[in-house]
Parts: sequence; C-alpha cells; structure tokens
Amino acid sequence: MYACIDLGSNSFHLLIGEWGKDRVHISGIISSQAFQRGLNCLQRFKLLMKQYPVKQYWALGTNTFRVTDNADDFIKEAKVLGIEISMVSGLQEAVLVYAGVITSLSE
Repeated sequence: MYACIDLGSNSFHLLIGEWGKDRVHISGIISSQAFQRGLNCLQRFKLLMKQYPVKQYWALGTNTFRVTDNADDFIKEAKVLGIEISMVSGLQEAVLVYAGVITSLSE
C-alpha cells in the first residue's frame, strides 16, 4: 500500500492505494459516509448562497467524479438538492488551476 497527501489551497486529500500492474489501484466508489457528507455539505452551501445575491454558481466535479463508479449517483442526488454539478476533464481542470495561479501572480 502507498499513500499520497495532496495539500491544496481548497482542501487536503489523502489517497491510499495498492500498486499493481504498473499503476496504483484505488477504490472505485465514493464511500457511503463520504457520499452523505458531500450531500450535507452541498445542502449547507445552498443555504449559504441564498443569503447573498448570487446570480450564478458553478459546481465542477473533478478527478473523483472522473474515476469513481458511483459519481453519477452523487450528481443525481445533488440535483435533487438543487445543485447542478458539471464534470470537467483533466485538461479543463488543469486550465482552470493554471488560470487561478496566474491571476494571483504579481507582475
């Protein structure tokens, strides 16, 4: 087993996987506990957005939504809550990260 800790500006993420056939294999599903925590979080975000004059929001599903077998189930449940999630490709995600980084660089 191997582990990777991703320390990002928006979240910390721990990934544990097993090496096999020249790649790391990870769980292919969002666990039921994480699934429910995610929906609870989206419900809270929805309530917070209602407190402000938000004209539009974007909810983007990144790598977890690309690699897990039950991502579509989560997206459907989020839609029931009133949150529309759009999946983005790895390339789209990289472009968005790059755009975020260059806007914070001083000239």
